[in-house]
Amino acid sequence: MTNEPRLGVPEPFNGQPSGAVVFSIIGSPEVRSTFSTETVKLGGFYFLRLRTNNNAEFNTKKRSIYAFDVQAVFQSQKIGDRPPIKLSNQTHIVIRVIDRNDNCPFFSQDTFHWTVFENATLFTRIGTVSATDADTGISGQIYFVLQPERTIVPFRIDARSGDVFPTKSLAIKRGKSSHIEQTTYLSMYEGLEDYSFRVIARHRGNLSHVPCEFVIHAQVNIRIQAVRSSGPKINSVLFSDIPKPGAPGTAYASIKVTSPSDPQNIQLTIIETEAMAIFELVRVGFQPEWLLRLKAQYPLLSLNSRIGVTLKAVDTEYASVENIPSTSQDFLDVALLPWPMFRIHLPREIKVSVSEVALVNSTIFIINPKLDYYIHNSSFLFSQLEKNEELPFEITKTGAVVVTKSVDLETLRTNLVEVPFTVVDQNNILLSSLADSKLVINIIDYNEHDPVISNSVAERSIPESLPVGSEVLQIEAYDPDFSATRLSFSLFDEDKLPFIFSTTKPGSLILKTRLDAETMPAEFHIKVKVSDSGLPFPRSAIVIYVIRIIDVNEFSPVFVEKSCSAQLAVTSHGQIQILAPSGLELGSFFAEDLDRDGSSTVQIRLASTTVTRPCFKIDPVSGRLLLICSNIGPPGTTVSVYLEATDGNRTSEQPFELKINLVQADYGHVFSKSCQPSNIYEKVQEQKQKRTDYEHLISNSTSIDSFFKRFDVESAPSLSIPPTIKIPENLPIGTPILHFGARFVDPLKPDRVHRLVYGVEAQKTLMATGAMMTPPYQAFCLRGKSTSDVDTDEEMTLEVAAPIDREAFSAFLLSIQVCVLQESLGPCVTSNLTIHIEDLPDEPPKFVMENKNAHTFSVSENDLEGSFIGQMFAEDGDAESKLRFSLRNFKDTFRIHHRTGRISLKKKLDRELVDSYLLTVKVRDVLDLPPLASPSHLHALALNATPDWALVRTATTYVRVNVLDTNDNRPEFIATYDNLVVPADLPEGAYVTTLRARDADSGHNAVLQYSLFGGEADKMCFDCELTTGVVRIAPDCGGLRPGHVYSLTAWVCDLGTPDPLQTSSPFKVTVVDLRVNVWPPRFDAPNGLYEGKLLEGVPIGSKVMQIGGGQPLRVSASDPEDLPIVFRADGGSGLGIFTVSDDGKSC
Repeated sequence: MTNEPRLGVPEPFNGQPSGAVVFSIIGSPEVRSTFSTETVKLGGFYFLRLRTNNNAEFNTKKRSIYAFDVQAVFQSQKIGDRPPIKLSNQTHIVIRVIDRNDNCPFFSQDTFHWTVFENATLFTRIGTVSATDADTGISGQIYFVLQPERTIVPFRIDARSGDVFPTKSLAIKRGKSSHIEQTTYLSMYEGLEDYSFRVIARHRGNLSHVPCEFVIHAQVNIRIQAVRSSGPKINSVLFSDIPKPGAPGTAYASIKVTSPSDPQNIQLTIIETEAMAIFELVRVGFQPEWLLRLKAQYPLLSLNSRIGVTLKAVDTEYASVENIPSTSQDFLDVALLPWPMFRIHLPREIKVSVSEVALVNSTIFIINPKLDYYIHNSSFLFSQLEKNEELPFEITKTGAVVVTKSVDLETLRTNLVEVPFTVVDQNNILLSSLADSKLVINIIDYNEHDPVISNSVAERSIPESLPVGSEVLQIEAYDPDFSATRLSFSLFDEDKLPFIFSTTKPGSLILKTRLDAETMPAEFHIKVKVSDSGLPFPRSAIVIYVIRIIDVNEFSPVFVEKSCSAQLAVTSHGQIQILAPSGLELGSFFAEDLDRDGSSTVQIRLASTTVTRPCFKIDPVSGRLLLICSNIGPPGTTVSVYLEATDGNRTSEQPFELKINLVQADYGHVFSKSCQPSNIYEKVQEQKQKRTDYEHLISNSTSIDSFFKRFDVESAPSLSIPPTIKIPENLPIGTPILHFGARFVDPLKPDRVHRLVYGVEAQKTLMATGAMMTPPYQAFCLRGKSTSDVDTDEEMTLEVAAPIDREAFSAFLLSIQVCVLQESLGPCVTSNLTIHIEDLPDEPPKFVMENKNAHTFSVSENDLEGSFIGQMFAEDGDAESKLRFSLRNFKDTFRIHHRTGRISLKKKLDRELVDSYLLTVKVRDVLDLPPLASPSHLHALALNATPDWALVRTATTYVRVNVLDTNDNRPEFIATYDNLVVPADLPEGAYVTTLRARDADSGHNAVLQYSLFGGEADKMCFDCELTTGVVRIAPDCGGLRPGHVYSLTAWVCDLGTPDPLQTSSPFKVTVVDLRVNVWPPRFDAPNGLYEGKLLEGVPIGSKVMQIGGGQPLRVSASDPEDLPIVFRADGGSGLGIFTVSDDGKSC
């Protein structure tokens, strides 16, 4: 310590009264034994003088600070009787012991091991070496430098802090990339995985006489850890289950990028411009996951639609770090129509009905497979799985079902014909997509055969007593046609006959009215018409049956005379005078039977007489009655003879009585009689008349032609069809395009039935290329009952039955035929029809690429305005088009010829401003389509059936224009180096600064080299590393001169071609003398307190003003050693809100 007074107390009471001040140390005995106090009065001030005791020993290693209190006691002299005045006060004293530089620095460890990621930048501290010096102050401060011979390693060390920084990229050399070597000047000490070098620690202050060369070294081993062996990993998963292939928004793949970086640092892009026009990448959430989706409807979807998509993932965290993989690519071969999704849909069975009289070569049906989505080149090919020459049907290659020969159900013996087939898209052949189905054809029977009657030759005999409703005859008949339709039976002149057909039992002839053999013919010859119920009209057959009426004995015989009264002359003795040997004939007595067959069988017999003896005899057949007795009684008596008639079953209900009155014989008649008639003959005559009338009624029958009609052969009908019609493409299936019908020239006879059958045949199909398609493509069918049920004079409709695309077909030639159906297929007439297909603008234009890089061009930034860059090509699938190109962006930089698609420069380019342009090129079909000749309603239907995306007449793609670099930019220093300050004791090899510059060019044009130039005396003190710009104190300097300003020029030069460009900047280093800097600076304001004010709401950067003044608030301080002072905000509630300039002149 110095003996100069430093502190003390003023004399109290200005010396009135006077006294003395005694200073004493209050503290530990160690302090009192080290320091002592003295009092020195100078004027009116008592100074404290501190002294070290003779036996005191100071060592900063043991104790560097002494802190204690000193008490000052003032005692005045005694004044009169008053006691002396005694005052005291104390203060705190801190004494720091200044160190002497007598110790060497020691590293905290002999070897430092660090592991550093290869992406460490020039500003990344990769580690810190630490050393200690037992000295204090400047003597305890240490400089760190690299061992001079190892300064070529890509590291620098901060001379003061010991922080180690890289000077170049630490990226590990991978493979044998010459690009890295050329760009970074890779030497044997770069691109390694392990580095080892030595660091020297040198102390400051007065150099000690103690030798330190053997203890001031430390080894540093740095292991470089690869950030990654490759760029971000792209994991792509192509979807196989695509619900709507080709539709906008459809996702085809999921992409996940894995990287140790923050997911937000990962960028994923599509490289190919053509793929960019088709696909978009949609990020999923905040993770590095994306979906690859279609931007719009893809119009060229097919099984072979594949687009190569190259994905590029960039880890932006490493993108600017040279030589570390920060990008990766993954190629996706995207099938826009994945094979598992390609399915042709057909029902397992397709049911079709057709008439047996379907015309040969006519198309009866068209099979239309379905797809879940639009495929632009779909073309179905059909094949029958089994060939059966017996079948009259064939499925053509295009799916039309055609009648190949006459259909005969009776030969086929089945009305259901199954034709198994398969279909494949011949332009998108995939075995797994084959659709198997079978065509089930229901053949509707044509009634071509008359009914067959098995018992056509039959006679029946029935009794007249047969009850009404009884079966008279059962007709055995059937329909020989395949359909075997129900038969109906009808009687000719049914109203005149006592018969009728049963309504419950087909073919059963029953009795309608009661029979009467006496008044009806003995037999009936009935005509029966047996009709089937086949289509298109029933067929009939006539059969004649003989039905005989058997007479039933329903009447008893009736005598012609009811009774007779006779007189017989006898003698008085009762003797008959004249009696022949055979007897006396009394007469013939007849009886009639009203039964038809009864009269021939009636016999007369003697019922009884009043004579007890058998005196009468009668012939049963003739009815002659004989008296065979000669004496039957005296005169005056009466003899009665009773006769009865019988037909074998029945006996006359009233006997005949012959009353014989015996009279006396005279000379008159021997026998006479008189009879009373019974009127039986009138009844017999009445019956005969009725029979005659009935027979007459039957004989007057209706003409058989009215009962059994036959068809007359007619002439062919007239078919009026226009020879040519026009329809638009894309009409929906089922759209009617023509209505027509055949008519007969001559009026139809009222009693005639005429039926027509129609058919359509595909004759020729003209393709869009002008060639004929074989076999022809059938796209039309007839609709109407005639194609199935065969209706009469039906108006037919020709309708679209298959897809029609003008880009595939331009015209169809059809043959329409109509035939008359009578008892067989009658006269026919044929008319040809040509259908022209009109084009709709349903094919959007598309860009044509000769190769995958066709839309990527390069242009030098030195190319002049008007220079040709590249050409775009496009085409339109419509029959006619007029394509025009246009740019949608960068119109002020590029132009495109609207017709040729040639892209050229509109102005010169500057790669340093924009190194790549992504042009949006649009092509539009501007052709004004002429009005369609087809009906407007068909045009509207076709447009409505065409997808909206197909009617778009534009297409858009992207063109990448890369600007090639020219060395047209000089490198520029990032900072200035004309005010560098270094201490004079900075050792050789110590780091001074790093020259840093940038070049707006790219590639070799941006590779920079640094150097320092100047006077030899100044230049020899500084080394500049060529490739890094690191400046160190040169070994040959011999020490920096305090106070000297070293003036050099820093140069930076690129390696551009053809001529390198360079830039210089002043490089000045001021060397300041070494100062111990023991004393801290002190603020000038009392207690270091400054006050200021600031208006609320002022903008950032506004200055704080003094209170009570209009000047900015300033802070000031002084350093006892006159060292430069730097101000900074170090705490308080305003930290982060307020700041102070380095010089303290503004807050």
